[in-house]
Amino acid sequence: MALRALHTDLLKMAIDEPALLECWGPIEDATNLEWFRKHVYANLIVSHWQLMWEVDVLSAPHLEALADQFFKGQVGRRFWAEARGPRRKAETSRRARRFTAIVDRRYLLAVAAGPAMNEPAAAVPITGPESLPGREAVKGRATVFAVGVVLGAAAVLAGRRRGRDACPPASRGR
Repeated sequence: MALRALHTDLLKMAIDEPALLECWGPIEDATNLEWFRKHVYANLIVSHWQLMWEVDVLSAPHLEALADQFFKGQVGRRFWAEARGPRRKAETSRRARRFTAIVDRRYLLAVAAGPAMNEPAAAVPITGPESLPGREAVKGRATVFAVGVVLGAAAVLAGRRRGRDACPPASRGR
């Protein structure tokens, strides 16, 4: 779990500081900084799903629903088109390969269903509390808190599963 948190922190640093993005090596259309940041963020989303999948708190139907929503948009489709090959090659466990196969199947179904939904034509200006000074600091703390909550919950669930697996067979189910 600590390795995943470190990976997330490294990616978040690169998203927050665009000059660091090039340290990750080229991604398709690497000259487009906006796309590069979206690609890295989409990777965080899919990696989060995979973490939940690996600790057995995300079911196949729920993963399919998440992927279906993700692939309605252009960003999700473009990300997976670029990442699917490397992810499929990198998976070493049967569970990880199943995760990737489910996501890939939902991607292929989305592409076969027709074009992605268009992105908003124009950004809506930010007003209200979002535009106040210190917004970045609050947002950063909220992100760290959210990542901590997810990782903490995953650790608790993994611990429960280990405890359940440690029970002698005769005491299970009673």
